[in-house]
Amino acid sequence: MKYIDINGKLIRKDPIYYIQDLFNFPEYDGDIDRLYEFLIKIEEETTIHIINTGCMTPLLFEVLKKVSDKSKYISVDVD
Repeated sequence: MKYIDINGKLIRKDPIYYIQDLFNFPEYDGDIDRLYEFLIKIEEETTIHIINTGCMTPLLFEVLKKVSDKSKYISVDVD
C-alpha cells in the first residue's frame, strides 16, 4: 500500500516539479491528460491524501477524483 500526501499550497508554487517528484513521473510537462493516463495505469493500492484543496487548480482536483472513481487501486481522501 502506498500513501501520497498532496498539499495544495505546495503544488501551487511549482505544480510541474511537484507532480514529477510526488508521483515519480519525470516526463510530466503540465499536460493534465497525460497525468490522468499515467495515474490510471497504476496497479498498486494507493491512497492520495489531499490538504489545502482551495489552493489547487480545480482541474487537477477533478482529475484526481476521476482517477479515484475509475481505478480500483487509487483512492482519494480530502481534508
